[in-house]
Amino acid sequence: MINAFSIDIEDYWMNYARDWLGHDVSASSAVVDCTERLLAMLDTYDAKATFFVVGEVAQQYPSLIKKIVAADHEIASHGQRHYEITKISQTQFKQEITESKKVLEDMTGREIHGHRATSFTVTPKTKWALEELATAGYRYDSSVFPFQGKRYGWPGFCKDICSVSLASGKKIIEVPMTVVGFMGKMLPGCGGGYLRHFPYIYTRWLVNKTVKTRPFIVYVHPYDIDTAPPPTQQLADIVDSAPLKMKLRHCSQVRNRKTIMGKLQKLLQQNQFTSLGQLIETRGVQHSFGI
Repeated sequence: MINAFSIDIEDYWMNYARDWLGHDVSASSAVVDCTERLLAMLDTYDAKATFFVVGEVAQQYPSLIKKIVAADHEIASHGQRHYEITKISQTQFKQEITESKKVLEDMTGREIHGHRATSFTVTPKTKWALEELATAGYRYDSSVFPFQGKRYGWPGFCKDICSVSLASGKKIIEVPMTVVGFMGKMLPGCGGGYLRHFPYIYTRWLVNKTVKTRPFIVYVHPYDIDTAPPPTQQLADIVDSAPLKMKLRHCSQVRNRKTIMGKLQKLLQQNQFTSLGQLIETRGVQHSFGI
């Protein structure tokens, strides 16, 4: 089974300082350093990936996007400013996806086909986002987690790549994140915090269950492998002065980051990976789902 590897290009320090604490900061150099490490790892194992890029990060570090394109990976949209769909209006979301698409297409000279929502916030309550994506010219989305989570999830959604029939009559392909059924529940894995918090044996079990019927989708962020301190004194001061609740959230976010590279290397050694766009092309869309 050929599977898909994806990387959400966003900066942890900007997310933490700006989105959680309200400080006006731009993306730090950490996003560049960690993305370059992931690029080198993919090259070592001759694997391709889809890079879901936040538009403003691309604008700040265009040379990083050029390196990704030069390595023949797929570029896709992760929004312009990394807003969760549940926290913005439908009009704002439309602006997010049209602006980021144009920014990335102008920068790469390639048509942008894919999108991933911040924090997987395409849910039954925000299914209108799929209509907006189809209207804006996106071919596929990869934002749905087919389980019931605390912050996101779409219980009952198709677990495999599917063509989604929309109320308008349009269609869009959805590449859902990997879940497996166990004792009546859907269990998530293969990315982000799930890779950090759970031992590799859990990920391997989930992979073995998944590939019997469909490909699995790995997703990571550059910051998942970042074990360095804040790259600037300004960011260090922001972390030090954060309320206790935010300090605890930060501790949870950095927990077990040192284990991620080893886990990813095992996945790359034991499995074949390509980009989401290429996976859609080679495997095809074998399921349909109506909303």
